[in-house]
Amino acid sequence: MALANIQNTQPKGLPGRLSKGAGTHLASWLQESPSFTPSECQSLLDSSESKASNSVKGARALEKLYETHGRKAGHSKAITDVAYSGDILVTKDAGGMRLWRASGDCALLRW
Repeated sequence: MALANIQNTQPKGLPGRLSKGAGTHLASWLQESPSFTPSECQSLLDSSESKASNSVKGARALEKLYETHGRKAGHSKAITDVAYSGDILVTKDAGGMRLWRASGDCALLRW
């Protein structure tokens, strides 16, 4: 009987794994970016002047993003386009876009 009590008090799952609903909770931590709408982000990506590789600051911001979040930066597929607009980096893959703070911690933003 003592063994049954010990087994019932053990936490379930692996340590460090997120529980159900944690993704929604984590999404609430993302900082809002009222600066751009999705259509404005797309126009940045379409504009040749805003390419991250066109400026030294944009290239540095992109490298810092890659150092912080890896070469895919959270995308499920390879990044196909990147735009830089002073404070914000926009990355795009075949499935969607993401906004990132271009300086400091390169945090993922939401709109």
